[in-house]
Amino acid sequence: MGDLTGNSYAQEAPVLHLLSRGFSTPMNLNSTYTYQFNGESDTLDYALFKGTASVDSAIWYVNTDEPNLLDYNLDYGRDALLFPYRFSNHDPVLLGLTFV
Repeated sequence: MGDLTGNSYAQEAPVLHLLSRGFSTPMNLNSTYTYQFNGESDTLDYALFKGTASVDSAIWYVNTDEPNLLDYNLDYGRDALLFPYRFSNHDPVLLGLTFV
């Protein structure tokens, strides 16, 4: 789970390789995003698993949709008091697991 395979997007070879080797994901990799840069969005964070657990997932859109003005670094004289609004350039993946 997380930012896997060296920042590979959902349709790039490393992610496709893992999926072809028996890993699966509860995420819809064709219609979700976890990262935005310069107006472009895609998936860079994953939940991949093998096994018999029942898995539900969701993306917590808490960072990528916030404007760069509220970014988490101090570039261009940004105010550190704005940090609570955007703490990363990726969105967290949330999982619900049921082991059978």
